[in-house]
Amino acid sequence: MVLEETGQTTIFTITSEQVIDAIDGEPRSAQTKYNLLFSVCRFFSFLENNYHMKTALDMDIIKSKTQKEKIISDNMLAENKLPNIPEEYFQDIRNMAIRIMRDDAAEYNSRATAALLVILTDTGLRIGDLLALDIHALRTKNLSICHAVEFIHYSSEKPTPAHSELLEFDIFCTAICAEAFRL
Repeated sequence: MVLEETGQTTIFTITSEQVIDAIDGEPRSAQTKYNLLFSVCRFFSFLENNYHMKTALDMDIIKSKTQKEKIISDNMLAENKLPNIPEEYFQDIRNMAIRIMRDDAAEYNSRATAALLVILTDTGLRIGDLLALDIHALRTKNLSICHAVEFIHYSSEKPTPAHSELLEFDIFCTAICAEAFRL
């Protein structure tokens, strides 16, 4: 992209300003600009650190611009975040979902959707993470201080950060959440 726009023939003669101009020159979100700049930093740092190749880039300028785009992106996300559902509506929605989930006369798809909603409200998992759980994710653990407790064993599909170990943990399950999971 930068080579085409600047007429350069090699990445070693591209300047920081040319990279920034190429990224800013197209209509892109702050998150996309951040991702592109971050990738440029990682790529050129890799070349310099592993192959001792020198480039015309001033990495401090690129890193500074990357940080600015990250701040803009984070602020935009915070501004565009939807507010929480008011508590009284949340409880009404949850209660309705429990009622539908337990209604043997209701269509199975409606019951299953209601059960998913109950699990989402109890665990805080994202929909994609919830749908990725297998049927053996609901487990029981006997604690010495009380009765058996139920939990969902969660393994993330993607590591964060990339190439690290998968995240695994147990999420406590209320009795209603476990009932919904079994449906």
